Amino acid sequence: MFYKDLDDLKVTTAAASQHAIVISTTHRLHAAPAQALLRDLAQGKATTSQEVGYIHSSGISILADQHISGKWVKPKRIFDNDKGDIYGYEQERDAVHPYPLRSVQMGVVDTGLELSVNILVIMSPNVFGIGTRLFNRVSQQIPAYIQPVLKHGRDVVVGDGSGVRN
Repeated sequence: MFYKDLDDLKVTTAAASQHAIVISTTHRLHAAPAQALLRDLAQGKATTSQEVGYIHSSGISILADQHISGKWVKPKRIFDNDKGDIYGYEQERDAVHPYPLRSVQMGVVDTGLELSVNILVIMSPNVFGIGTRLFNRVSQQIPAYIQPVLKHGRDVVVGDGSGVRN
């Protein structure tokens, strides 16, 4: 499928209408395409009575604390779908400290719930190192850490450099 950009909702939703499951790995700060796809899936479900689903990619930064800046520091928490309320935690966080990626993801989930579309959010972990597959072979983190060192000729730390966390 080729389309002009993420705002080309006509082409995007036309493609979605032909399927029961949509996997969205597009830019996660752009809510309009996701919500349009969800509406189209809901219409397809109403027409065919077939269950539909939407898989949304997100990032783990929506759960991360901010211990260095002190903006959000909570006791260490383990997230488990069976035991924890991840969505409730996100709501709590966003009420205190809105974060665009989290806000968009929550809007997508809310729209899916409102339209009775099954939603699965995948929060891919950060991977450090060199990959062995065909496409993206280098993580974005290592170059991001090295570029300031090359630019300034020394390592760069946040604050006094004591912000180490495992």
